[in-house]
This record gives sequence, structure tokens and C-alpha cells, in this order.
Amino acid sequence: IIGTLIIGIGVAFNKAAALGQDPLASFIFSFVYLCNEKIPYSVWYIIINFIFFIFMFVYLRNRINFGTIAGLLFIGIFSDIFYSIFITLNIIPETIIIRFIYMTLGILICCFGIAFYGSANLGLGPYDAVVVLISKKIKKLKFKHVRIILDTICAVIAFIISNIYLRRTDIVNINTILMFLFDGPLIAFFSKIVIKI
Repeated sequence: IIGTLIIGIGVAFNKAAALGQDPLASFIFSFVYLCNEKIPYSVWYIIINFIFFIFMFVYLRNRINFGTIAGLLFIGIFSDIFYSIFITLNIIPETIIIRFIYMTLGILICCFGIAFYGSANLGLGPYDAVVVLISKKIKKLKFKHVRIILDTICAVIAFIISNIYLRRTDIVNINTILMFLFDGPLIAFFSKIVIKI
């Protein structure tokens, strides 16, 4: 639960920075803005991850645990709560330097949160479960290759919706590329620290 809270804070920092999100979050945010924010991120997060969860329930039921449900329900909610706090406290950055600081914090906080959440070893998240499922079904593809393919698909769909159709640059931007490249190494780095502690 603490891990999901930390991830939610990281997503809120990334949203405040307005320099892009990780591929999955950018995919979800593109639907948020497509609906003019009438349906919040937390609801879209649950809807999209519940679709992944259905596949998990059918094919990877043995990997479902408390952590699966916590990730499904809480990450989007915590993100919305903390972004609302940012607005209430009037700490949404305006200068590009502060936005880059927020973006850097967002990346580090998200990766630490994922490492913290994963170290509990209480089940897979629905999105990761789909990656595991595809890599099991298609033997030639390893987990990391499937993850790259799915992340790319999410980012491309988000780019088409947000940057081309909605003409927004805050959903898919430099942060999307940075998280695509550095999420894996940073999560592995933080995981070692968390497991040691």
C-alpha cells in the first residue's frame, strides 16, 4: 500500500511538470483528456487495468494476490489526491527549470515506489501480468522484449491521441522517453536497496 502511495506521488509530480508520463500513464492520461477530464485519471486507471486484470484472472490466476488488487485500486486514486494537493497548495511549477526538477523527482519517486511495491512480493500488477502472459505464450519473446513492445504501443497510441489529435505536449514528451529508457535500471537499483533494508 505504501508502494502504491509513493507511485501515486510520482505520477502527480510528473503531471505537475507537464513534460510527459511513463508509457502506461501517458496512455491512460490520453483518455482522460480525450473526455475533457470528465472522468478522472483514477477511474480510467482502474478501467484500463481491470481489462488487463481480466486476462490475468483467466490465464494467470495463481499470480493474483493482495498487491495486485492494491495496485489496481490505489495508484490512480493516490495520484489524483496528491495532484489535488499540489493545486490546493499552489505548487504547480511555471518555470522550465522547476518543471525539470519536478520531472526528475517524478521519475525517481515512481521508480522507487515500483521497487517498494514489488519487494512486498504480493502478486503481479495487471499490466506486468499481461507482459508475463504474452512472454509465456510466445516463447521466442523474453519478458523485457514484450515490455518494450507494450510500452511502445501505449506511447504511440498516447502520442496519436494527445499530440496529434488533441495537440497537447504534456502527456507524451521528453519524460516519456526518459522513463522508457531508465525505468528498468532505476527500479533494479532501488529494488536492491529496498531488499537489503
